[in-house]
Amino acid sequence: MASEQPFITPQGLALREGQLWIASPSGHSVWRVELSSGRIFRVAGTGQQGHTGDGGDPLKATFDGPRGMWMTSTGVLCIPEGENNVIRAVDTVHRTIRTIAGVGPKQDQYTGDGVPALKAPISQPHGVLEIEGGQLLFSDTRNHRVRVLKPQPSSE
Repeated sequence: MASEQPFITPQGLALREGQLWIASPSGHSVWRVELSSGRIFRVAGTGQQGHTGDGGDPLKATFDGPRGMWMTSTGVLCIPEGENNVIRAVDTVHRTIRTIAGVGPKQDQYTGDGVPALKAPISQPHGVLEIEGGQLLFSDTRNHRVRVLKPQPSSE
């Protein structure tokens, strides 16, 4: 039951169709609570710190600092990773994960706009939301910007 699950720094929340999604930055994982039953499930992240797993099962991926999430209208959970300097997307229907923005943990200095999302360094993203046309608006905290991106199509 969710009331019995201890969380390490729960920080990001998303809500969709009776499901509450919770990001645990220090626990390096994402959880889902069925609000009707109170049952809780780990849906992404091994609990180990890292930046692995793109293209695979979200439960086998590693995170570093997942934060304020957004569930898109198509069932994709967008997760800013503050310490990895990326935005990742968990397809909750097909159970896959991929990076949709950012270069990774070691490149975070702003270099301008108008480049593909996967080539744009971002620093400490904390929140994301979907706006018109399926675009995402997110905070690029340490670069002192709010940015817009259209996710790259999946290579599946």
